[in-house]
Amino acid sequence: MPARLSPSRCASLVVVNERKPRRVQLFTLPSLTLTHDLKLPDRLKDLLDDLADVTVDPVTGALLLVSDQSRRIAVAEITDQKLVLLGSYDLPLSKSEKPEGLDFSSPSRLLVVMDDSAKLLEIAVRRTSTDRVR
Repeated sequence: MPARLSPSRCASLVVVNERKPRRVQLFTLPSLTLTHDLKLPDRLKDLLDDLADVTVDPVTGALLLVSDQSRRIAVAEITDQKLVLLGSYDLPLSKSEKPEGLDFSSPSRLLVVMDDSAKLLEIAVRRTSTDRVR
């Protein structure tokens, strides 16, 4: 996460812990000092059975969290040391396809990679007038 988008105002590494406990953590770069250890609020826990990966929206700084079990992406922002759900998106995948990674190829294109099928899903990102991902 670039410093301009980070809540700590330092370039940060954003990581997820997949299960028990499902968490999002931010570490400053290059020191890897933990600055945020974020529990998922109940609504995010309900939407995401696990956390496979996370990426940062290059425009808004929102976090996009993907669950391979739920086949869903949730969008959240960090507010006052808490994750706040902004929305979610069910991926158009079969039950046998598991999304394992995601990243932006451009500010308007999100890539989602599957684990076994070598399939790459490309999603057009639209934002509202307030520059939030929809």
